Amino acid sequence: MGVKFTPETKEGNMPVFWRGEAKILPGGYKLLQTFPKGTRIPRGTLVSIMPGTLTAGISKHAEVVTGGTTTKPRVKKDHLFQAADVVMKAGETTGVTISSIDASNADYDTITLSAAITGLAAGDILLEATATTSSEEKYVPNGVVGETTDPLNGDDSDTVSVAYDAVVLRGYVPDPPEAWLQGITLKNNPNIIFIKQ
Repeated sequence: MGVKFTPETKEGNMPVFWRGEAKILPGGYKLLQTFPKGTRIPRGTLVSIMPGTLTAGISKHAEVVTGGTTTKPRVKKDHLFQAADVVMKAGETTGVTISSIDASNADYDTITLSAAITGLAAGDILLEATATTSSEEKYVPNGVVGETTDPLNGDDSDTVSVAYDAVVLRGYVPDPPEAWLQGITLKNNPNIIFIKQ
């Protein structure tokens, strides 16, 4: 009589932080944006804390992929944008409003904009903007989300934990725009390092 081995598969995931470690700031940070009820913000997501206020904004960004137009660009998934957000092309100062987002395709989302973004092409980065004219980046990151949030309530009670020191593994959260980096570190916080393993 022999031993019979039955293969079994278990679900798992890779840690976003190298060795699963990150130094977390004390307290939860109240989100400055409202997300739909049930949204979970994953650890490693870029965040901008407002010093001395215990508030933070998620640094929303998305990379444009091929196949869209200047009014309906296709973007990589996991961007956290939503209808009514104002966005601009990285390096520009004119924003447009997101009218709707079609997330039905498995490979990309299609964002419908209130107006065309001239010259928008694959590889460009969309950033959340402060306004439609004379706009700036709304939340330039200085940290990362320390722990994936529980499903959000969708109101002003939502909070997020923030890591001020971590080695983030590229490929498990959307890559940060190059403008937010200095070499392999976050420009506004050199204790946040991004590596590819």
